[in-house]
Parts: sequence; structure tokens; C-alpha cells
Amino acid sequence: MNGPPIFRTLESSEVEAAYSIYMDTFNWLKKKEIRQWLVPKKQELFEKDRANKGLYGLFVGNMLACIACMDIIASGGWSDITLASNALWIYRLAVADFFRGRKLGEYMMERLKDCARTMNKSHLYLDCVDVDNFLPAYYEKLGFRRLGAKDITYPSGNTFPMVLLEAVL
Repeated sequence: MNGPPIFRTLESSEVEAAYSIYMDTFNWLKKKEIRQWLVPKKQELFEKDRANKGLYGLFVGNMLACIACMDIIASGGWSDITLASNALWIYRLAVADFFRGRKLGEYMMERLKDCARTMNKSHLYLDCVDVDNFLPAYYEKLGFRRLGAKDITYPSGNTFPMVLLEAVL
């Protein structure tokens, strides 16, 4: 690898590659029986995120290695917890299979924090499913702290043990 990975918003021509990384991660989570994403999102949603300047990528050389979305839209189910108004939510963090295990998810999260700081945001939030503490522990290692945990029932009718996490910037 020549130099550090490059973090930036994605272009329209890169949405298909981003979606492919998301689907590979979706299938990896499913195989590991980590039910973070039960039903895959459609590719059109990624194009919408990109158009709103909320779809980010991390490039190693000319290869897209990691993606994530960041927006002001709050995840549902946490209305009972007071959250900072000057915040962004991170969702759909995914690392390409080829790059898994190289700590690029961690690097991506630091770049997302830096990006939020440049937007004068004070907090980042995310929520994740709690299967044997796998994902919550990962995000806590990256400087997030737990704000709450509860079972959330989604419009699909499925209920999951979820954890809300916060990073103060």
C-alpha cells in the first residue's frame, strides 16, 4: 500500500462497488448468525445517500475497501433517550472481503469522526444488534460508549436486542 488510505465521499459511478461491499458484508454477518441486517437494503438507497453527500468510502490504492453512511437521520426506537441535537448517525459500515481483518473499519470510523468534527458536530451515534456482545464490543473499542440497550421491534415484526452507542467528539 502506497501511503495511507484515502477517505472521501463517493461518486455516482462508485455506488455499485459500494453496494457490492455492503452485500458481501450482509452475507458475512448472516453466515456468522449476526442478525444486524436481516433484509438487505436496495441499491437505490445507496444512490440516495450518495446524492445527499452521506455515502463515504475508504480507498486503498484505487480499490474501494470500506464504506459507511453518515446522516442526521436518527435510528428508530430510541425516542426514550435524550440525544444531542448537534449529531450525526453512522450506519451501514462495511469492509470489503479482501480487506477484512486489516483494521480498515477502525480507520474508517476515525475518518468519520474527523469528518463530523469538520461539520461542527458534537456527537456520533449508531445502534447495532447485540449477539454475544460482538458488535457493541467492537464499537466500544473504537471509543463509543453504551447509552442504552433494549429489544426493538421493527416494521417487519422482527424483534432484536439492540444497543445504542455514542461517541462524543
